[in-house]
Parts: sequence; C-alpha cells; structure tokens
Amino acid sequence: MARARNIKPGFFKNDLLAECSPMARLLFIGLWIMADREGRLEDRPKRIKGEVFPYDNCDVNKLLNELMSKLDCDGSPAFIIRYKANNKPFIQVVNFVKHQNPHLKESASTIPAPDLHHTSTVLAPDLHHTSPAESLLPITESPIPYTAITKFSEFWSEYPKKKSKGEAEKAWKALKPNEDLFNKIIDGLNRAKLSQEWAKDDGQFIPYPASWLRKKGWEDEYKQAKPELSSHGHQQFYVPPEILQDLEGR
Repeated sequence: MARARNIKPGFFKNDLLAECSPMARLLFIGLWIMADREGRLEDRPKRIKGEVFPYDNCDVNKLLNELMSKLDCDGSPAFIIRYKANNKPFIQVVNFVKHQNPHLKESASTIPAPDLHHTSTVLAPDLHHTSPAESLLPITESPIPYTAITKFSEFWSEYPKKKSKGEAEKAWKALKPNEDLFNKIIDGLNRAKLSQEWAKDDGQFIPYPASWLRKKGWEDEYKQAKPELSSHGHQQFYVPPEILQDLEGR
C-alpha cells in the first residue's frame, strides 16, 4: 500500500546520496511510500519495480544494492539495510522514524526489526551476471546488532563533550547495545547532563565519551544540579551547552 510521506530540502543536497545514480535516488523516495510506519517493507524487487517504476526498464535489485552499499562515516548503512528474518527478505529504511511522521491511524509494523535474533544482512544477487558463481554474494553474519551500528550517531549528537570520536566508536561497538541498552544509555546520559557533577565549571569535569561508555556511566547515580538565585531573586538552572547553542541559533 502506497502512503504519503515527507521529503525535506536536505535530500537534494545530501552529498553521499549524490554518489548514487538518479534512478537509485528516485527509488529511495519510492521505498518511503511503500514502507510501513517503522520504515520496513518486503524485499521483493519485482513488486517494488511495479510500484515505483511501472513504465521504466531498470534493474531494481541492482539499484537496491547500490543504495545499500553507501555507508556513513561510522561504517553503518546510510540509506537502507537488506536483511533476512524468519528466512524472509526485508528492507529497513535507515532513520525512517526520525524523518517521517506516519498518520496516527497507520497500522503497526508486522515486520521484524533487523536486530531481532541477530538477523543477517544480505546483498542480493545481481541477476544480470552470466556466471552463477559471480552472481551470488555471501550472506554475512554480523556479530554487532543493528542498534549498535546505527545508533552511535544519535548518542554522539546527544553527548555534550565531543572528543575522541574514534575511541568512542570503539567503546560503542564493544558494548554491542541492543534497543533496551541503548535506551538505558540515553536515559542515563540525560540524567548526567542535568547533574551537579557535569554542571560544575561549565562542564569541565564531563568525562570523554569513550571513558563514560567503558565505565558504564549511565548506571551511575547523579545529583541533580541545584538552581541558583540570580541577583533579582529568580532561580537559574544549568542548561547543557549544546542546548544553549541551539537556542541561541534560533
């Protein structure tokens, strides 16, 4: 079922997406309208072609592989993930829920998320190859759950001290966080950002993100920063630097 979706101006200026062919870029938009409210759909190239390119002669399977081959700077899939769950092929549009606002009455997804049961990611065969050996690409079992390779950027954007990103990525991958652990990490981070320890001396004592992750800082107990009284008797609260910068930029 096709659905109405949003397209933002940034789509046209995405330099990584610009490396894809025009047909692949158009297909990417088409996947949005075919995907459910979680950004998932069945990986059926012939059906996808019928919905997105009914009048064009193109190889949708090849275009899907083109989109899947693009990776973010942290090595995670930038646009889509082709995977198998319960021996059935599916597609996950990366960051779909971040950029789309499905209708409230839209049905819940019935497709398993890519990180369930450590599902395999798969690069589908290119049916135009003449040699069977060339056309089959291996299915690679990934020991790192889907959340671990796609959610680091969200953690990094939330962490107030952006230092030694490479070390932070290593610590993140070592944790291999699933969805539940990711939520605990973000919850602990939000508590830490409002704490006395992190508010002291304009955040001078905020640990490097890699150190915080390795020491499981999200499990620490934090004392909430106490509001200070201004010269006019009004309460003043600590505002994390990244939030203050965002407010100043508006």
